Amino acid sequence: MHTANGNYFASIGIDTANSSAILCTETGAMLEAHKFNEKVTHCMCLVRDENSPYKVLSPCGVQVAVTMDHGG
Repeated sequence: MHTANGNYFASIGIDTANSSAILCTETGAMLEAHKFNEKVTHCMCLVRDENSPYKVLSPCGVQVAVTMDHGG
């Protein structure tokens, strides 16, 4: 995530056996930006399997809603 102050925050997504405990990949970065009272202006998600090239994904619907409420 990129903020209005020019900072970047990154987070990771992890696989878990309990699908009800999965969080969006962007959650950690959004919480870090919020902790430092930074306005998020851009969000991008990169994913890949162990032997695959990176793929760029759009933020999930939850992340879009959170960014609209707490970002730009």
